[in-house]
Amino acid sequence: MIRIWHCCRLNTRYSKNTKPAALFSQHRPVSISQRRRAGETETWTTSSAGSSDAAWRLSTRAHSIGAPSSPLNSNPANSEVDAAEKTGFARKTLDALMVTFLPKNYPRSVSTDYLPYSLWQFAHSVSGTVTGTLSTQALLHALGLGAAASAGLAATTNWIIKDGFGLLGGVLYAGSVATKFDDQPKRFRFLSAALIQFSSLLELLTPLMPHLFVPIASISNIGKNIGWLASSASRAAIHKGFTLQDNLGDVTAKSGAQSTMAGLLGTLVGIGLSFFIGACSSPLTLLQVFLPLSVFNMYCCYQSNHVVVTRTLNVERGELAIQGLVRDLAKKVSESHSDPVRKPLNASKLWNEQVDSLILPLQQVSDRETFVFGYKSVLGLDVLLEPSLARHVSKVVPKDLKKLFDGQTDDYRILLSYQQGSESIETLKSLVQSNAGPPSLVPIKPITPKDWKVCLWFLESSKPMDHFKAFYHSCLARQVFQDRVQNLSPTADFATLQLEFSQAVLDTREVVDETFMLLMTAMVRKGWHVEFNHFGDRDERIRFGN
Repeated sequence: MIRIWHCCRLNTRYSKNTKPAALFSQHRPVSISQRRRAGETETWTTSSAGSSDAAWRLSTRAHSIGAPSSPLNSNPANSEVDAAEKTGFARKTLDALMVTFLPKNYPRSVSTDYLPYSLWQFAHSVSGTVTGTLSTQALLHALGLGAAASAGLAATTNWIIKDGFGLLGGVLYAGSVATKFDDQPKRFRFLSAALIQFSSLLELLTPLMPHLFVPIASISNIGKNIGWLASSASRAAIHKGFTLQDNLGDVTAKSGAQSTMAGLLGTLVGIGLSFFIGACSSPLTLLQVFLPLSVFNMYCCYQSNHVVVTRTLNVERGELAIQGLVRDLAKKVSESHSDPVRKPLNASKLWNEQVDSLILPLQQVSDRETFVFGYKSVLGLDVLLEPSLARHVSKVVPKDLKKLFDGQTDDYRILLSYQQGSESIETLKSLVQSNAGPPSLVPIKPITPKDWKVCLWFLESSKPMDHFKAFYHSCLARQVFQDRVQNLSPTADFATLQLEFSQAVLDTREVVDETFMLLMTAMVRKGWHVEFNHFGDRDERIRFGN
């Protein structure tokens, strides 16, 4: 094969047979190196550029994928060493596999969490395919038992019916939770894996009740279709976080290649297990093989999620990232308002030097992010983003609502509300007691009852940066409010609490305006994608007037 080289200086092309003397007029050695994607560095050299019979000499040196290329002035005397380092079939095979299954320019084109995620995901896919093969074996066995006394057409009809229900369930599910895949990709990916394993377990038990083949198989197929859809959508959001060179298509394609190979390997293992334990084994025998594989499958899914670093902001990641900063700033706000002289806080000057140390890095937030169980706010009071007005504003007298919103002139509104339960202030005081102590970056488990909520609405004119500012404002107001609750009477009614919270919102507004751009800059330095946040994903904006 002729290797073609392009010389930018001469703006022409030359082949391997081109004489070096015709290419360069200077009487000095010529050396040109190129790092190839196949894991090799090719070096073309000549030691007699001025000679009429000079010819190119090619040497090849193996290099690690992603390593910098060899210097352009490689010593031709090393050609024998290069030849010794040149690998054989095994090396070429490994290089071909890396080109096939890893993104172009790996590892420079993806983030550092890509490789550990891919390894765990590969093991997850292999084990998932094995469990799926075992459950399909049981399902086919149940289909044969249920249709033993009927025509073959009945068995085919049953199979089509259960597939139809499965597809319908996937469509309905996709329409109901589509935006949440980007907001919480780890949670939905883990839930999808659990749902697929549960559905496979149902299929495995179908031979015990062959007369209920259609309903059981339909339920399991609905679960599998929902799980596959959720897994695919959440993995797309995760892949987006890996990209460093606008290469989402490449990352997705290589993920598909990895999944295909894992599926092929898992199918072979599943067929081997089926052959080993017998094609007509009892469900209990299959269960003894299925359960350990299912547990391993979920463990791999958990580990692959755990190593992923999500760089966009939602409520959980936002609170974890800025909780230390909010507590520090809330303390300064409280001290400023307790001072009789009431000097200007000048928060940006006090805060500028320590802002970076108060924001948690991406990796620490990722380590503390929950995706198996529900999230409870580390700031004490949960925040609801764009909740239904009927459930919250309707509980407030119109004249009181105007009083609560007075002074809030930004593109958002914040309100303390409740869903149900007692209105006693003792609950909030116990919350403050649990959060007492010096500011700490370590999340603490709050004891806030679920009926106390802070509602946050965005106006029609709001933009993503307004959503982030509103969230930041709500965090600071919640912390200041909790500091003040201790001074209220235990008999204070809910209206008094709402007024006190509204005052906390007003007292922190100036500080938020002063420090928000500083916060945004610091978040970007930490690696957060603040321009893409999920605070407004619900898209239920409000407006005032007619």
